[in-house]
Order: sequence, then C-alpha cells, then structure tokens
Amino acid sequence: MRLILILALAASGAAALAPSKAAAGSGRPYDGQPFSCPVIRVHDGDTFTCASGVRIRLQAIDAPEIGQCRGHGGRCVSGDGYASRDALRRLALGRTALCRPSGRSYDRIVALCSVGAVDLSCAQMRSGQAVERYDHLRCR
Repeated sequence: MRLILILALAASGAAALAPSKAAAGSGRPYDGQPFSCPVIRVHDGDTFTCASGVRIRLQAIDAPEIGQCRGHGGRCVSGDGYASRDALRRLALGRTALCRPSGRSYDRIVALCSVGAVDLSCAQMRSGQAVERYDHLRCR
C-alpha cells in the first residue's frame, strides 16, 4: 500500500506535497497544503521533526510534558511524558507521515498527521498517552 501511494504521488507531482520554504520557518505563513514527512525525531507525545527540519505539533491533542510543566497556565496533562513520547516513537519514528496543516504554534506547524492508516493524534489519545485539547478530533 505504501509503495502504491509513493508511486502515485511521484506520478502526480509529489513536489506539491513537499513543505514549502514558508513551512520550514521563513517567517511567511505556511501554504496550507498537505505534505509527506519522513519522521526523524520525536520530541514528546505530540511533537516531532521531519527530515526537512520542519517541526510538527499534532493537532487537537495535548500529551504529558517531559520534565517541568511550563507555559500551560497550570493545565498540564497528567501522566508519564516519557511513555507518551515512546508511544509516538513506535508509531512514527523512521516512517513517513502524511500531514494536513491547519496552523502554527510557536516554531511548529500544527497538523493532523497519519502514518499509513493510523491517525497519530487519535492513536495517542486512544492509548491514553494524550488528551483531546484545543480542537475536536474525529476518530474512527
């Protein structure tokens, strides 16, 4: 299935799915187009980095912090931040995510991302590694 998707993207002009320079942090708004993203680093249970250097914040979830809770107005998610990060690593690290951006948060693109048929936000929430926050998820 993944090979078919890759071939289909290549045939249809996959360049349109690559993050633009704007998405990579040039200061201009991201272009809002879906893009594929080889995941090379998972920071925590809701943030990862693509091979292009683009940082992605998974839309509609909040995962426990690793270490000290800062900047959430005291509304940090309870739980094990390391376990949440490790769960996202198992889902995404070394794989290619397909992301549909919806906005920005700090130096990250906020997006709904999936690896294969697995929606990463929904998977993190279902497994108890994150809670729904900031937006509504439509998990199947």
